[in-house]
Amino acid sequence: EIKAAGKGKKYDAIIGVSGGCDSSYLVHEMVTKYGLRVLAAHFDNTWNSTIATENIHNVLEKLGVDLFTIVVDNKEYDDIYRSFFKAGVKDLETPTDIALATTLYKAAEKFGIKYMIEGHSFRTEGVAPLGWIYMDGKYIESVQKQFGTYKLKTFPNLWFKDFLRWMILGRIKKVRPLYYMDYDKEA
Repeated sequence: EIKAAGKGKKYDAIIGVSGGCDSSYLVHEMVTKYGLRVLAAHFDNTWNSTIATENIHNVLEKLGVDLFTIVVDNKEYDDIYRSFFKAGVKDLETPTDIALATTLYKAAEKFGIKYMIEGHSFRTEGVAPLGWIYMDGKYIESVQKQFGTYKLKTFPNLWFKDFLRWMILGRIKKVRPLYYMDYDKEA
């Protein structure tokens, strides 16, 4: 189904990469085992470790996978995280999660990609209780407005209207292969 949706296009699917085990493994499997032509997408929050950056480039180069990246201004992003700390909220990773989702949607829209491969694994990452994670651009903006000193200029925020456009009009479908794969991170 994914290959059929990508017929006549450069890519079959888009996949997020972080330089960690889960995303590196998933890119490898999608390309080598399933033969998908994937476009990797990365949100660079300017906090990447050298190892993560090297992993991204090594894995993608070896597999012949292109990379789409959005980079946020370092001072702006530091200020966003400072705002979340000052707010005392439980979901400190929300800015990164929101920005990665937006990066994936923007790349999918730009290249006409209909499938998004997500590397979430409930086995290794679990699930958050309802009410702990509310992912919306208005939430990021309100925390930043109340506790921050920088305006959001380079941060790829996920606005509800864009989310609806990508999901309903763009018909972008999400797939989480790690839910169905026998994936043992330690192995």
